[in-house]
Amino acid sequence: MKKMMLAIFISTYIFIVPVTGLACTAFMLDNSSQPVYGKNTDAVQTSCFVIVNKQGVAKTSRSVVQEPDAEHINWTSKFGSVTFNFVARELPSDGINEAGLFISSLGNMWTSS
Repeated sequence: MKKMMLAIFISTYIFIVPVTGLACTAFMLDNSSQPVYGKNTDAVQTSCFVIVNKQGVAKTSRSVVQEPDAEHINWTSKFGSVTFNFVARELPSDGINEAGLFISSLGNMWTSS
């Protein structure tokens, strides 16, 4: 009997309680060997920095949450790039380098609702 009541409660909860969320979508199409990229983020609108990064610059890895004992990686950028940054210069959410490597983050970690 308890299992039956629990099943009814869960079913009712699923169908009655509205579920809202922030969703993201990204796609890439091959248009005659010319890639076309599109993205949307259903999040709170906020400012963004467009950063032009030079080649040959020393870099150190960072994360949004800094842990005291975290190991960092060091490298020198081989290619220049353009990135879109919501938080800080070294925390891009999207970008492309001179060689054509493209990154995109679909997470909602940069904005709050």
